[in-house]
Amino acid sequence: DAYVGTTTATAVSSDGKWMARGYDDGAIVLQEVSRRASVCAWDSHPDYESISALAFSRDSARLASATDDGIIMIWAVEEDQHLATLQGHTEAATILSWSPDGTHIASASEDFTVRLWDAETYQPLFLLDGHDEPLTVLTFSPNGRWLVSGGEDCFCLLWDVASGELRKELYGHDDPVRAAEFDARSARLVTCSDDTTTRIWSVETGEELLKLEAHRSTVWNAVFSRDGRRVMTVASTTAKIHDSFTGEKKFTFKGAGAALRASQMLERRLA
Repeated sequence: DAYVGTTTATAVSSDGKWMARGYDDGAIVLQEVSRRASVCAWDSHPDYESISALAFSRDSARLASATDDGIIMIWAVEEDQHLATLQGHTEAATILSWSPDGTHIASASEDFTVRLWDAETYQPLFLLDGHDEPLTVLTFSPNGRWLVSGGEDCFCLLWDVASGELRKELYGHDDPVRAAEFDARSARLVTCSDDTTTRIWSVETGEELLKLEAHRSTVWNAVFSRDGRRVMTVASTTAKIHDSFTGEKKFTFKGAGAALRASQMLERRLA
């Protein structure tokens, strides 16, 4: 079942059942993880454009794929069927994100734009234009009301999904943003950056609520516990858990597997 092409994108479904791999010739191979065997292969582009991004819908029923020419395709996973083609970007689409309820798709491109799509009719909704450098972050809030974008221009933009309007500009980081995640109530947003800081923001006001300087290198990821009381930050070989309101450090994990151990504790003891 091995494919001979070069892998250019991967995605795993939220239920852990499926893994998708995209290749440099435009092929996508879908694998059922428990069987460790390929289920099907799709040729996503007649001109053999490389796959640049993949993302499963939250219910794992659909897969979005993007190619270097900016074309996005939607696939029905169980039915092994092509559902729609979305066109609009002028450069490669590098990030794909589904809203939690599966009604919207967001895509970010090397043309520095974000596009919002109706995931039921597959029609374009809004062009979100506000960045002037490549994007690295594109995340919906749990309630589906907000979309945050961020990137190498060192700031984040908060968009209203229903209207496509820019609601808040979040300035504070001095280097590229690497991750952005909402808390479960969609009330706060945590961002982290190459500048070694992690920042927590109010979604309602755009105010910076807390700045954490817990690492000496790039902070690659940051997430809230399910109850929002704690936040985990992850650097190259260190993960730390803090009180998300006061910034008080609770736990530190070092070495290989630090992020996994920290996330397990966040899930078991702090969620």
